[in-house]
Amino acid sequence: MDDLFSKYPLDSDRVLSNGIRVPFPYHITDGRILFIGGTADLAAAKTALQSESLVPLVNAAGRALMGLWLCDFTQASLGPHRELQFSLFVTRQPEPPIPAQTFSLLDALLFHPSIRMFCWRLWNDAENVVLYNRELLGLDARLAAADFTHAPEKQQTAFNFTDSEQGTILEGHIRADQRQPLGDALRMVQQLGFRKLMQMNAIDWVSVKVINPISDAFAFNGEAQTYAAGERIIVRQYDPGVDRLVFGQPSDQRLNFRPDFVYQVSGCKFIYLNVTDPANRNS
Repeated sequence: MDDLFSKYPLDSDRVLSNGIRVPFPYHITDGRILFIGGTADLAAAKTALQSESLVPLVNAAGRALMGLWLCDFTQASLGPHRELQFSLFVTRQPEPPIPAQTFSLLDALLFHPSIRMFCWRLWNDAENVVLYNRELLGLDARLAAADFTHAPEKQQTAFNFTDSEQGTILEGHIRADQRQPLGDALRMVQQLGFRKLMQMNAIDWVSVKVINPISDAFAFNGEAQTYAAGERIIVRQYDPGVDRLVFGQPSDQRLNFRPDFVYQVSGCKFIYLNVTDPANRNS
């Protein structure tokens, strides 16, 4: 599993606007990730993408595909830090809708090469990480206070991300499963098929291309190759009886985000490579 760290080592460094020298590329070598996949209001997604050269991925119910990333990185090339990201799933050209099923986003993300993840909004709790994401990766990163509590005795992971000026961004809790629920495995077989489920389980590193917003840092929607892996991965349907998400900002509440599934990763590993321009323009 560590082969990609050898292939993409920390072989250079960059200087941020605060004068701090940081290693490059971006490595995570341990931590926890909660990825909550779901859908958002299509009109809100189109508004978020109105300045981008991108098309939202839509399901058969007319909803835009969206995900939340809640991350507690305990070992990283930039030091321990936490992250909250709102992602929209997009293509560069219109494509047919995908099925409106619980795990359809996983299918699209893993098995449809045209799908990209647009990093729409991003918060970190460390200034150097915010500057790194803004200046080197072109992401709209902002500083936030983050409380991330994993309590195995309660079978729960609780979180609270707060902006010093605007207040709560997102808070809630997710049931922390210790093993893969059989019912959810059967649901994935029904929706994805046994062959795809076996292919998914055999993937060592999940490969996703992340697109940055157009900004002063990058005047184009560049793509950065990312790789993610984990020592233990559990996937299950989101359960409003034990899971809770509360958006603190009215603009985010208007997204009408509907969670479908929870993808839990412990012992996570992550690599984020350089931004490239698919149109081969000079950046």
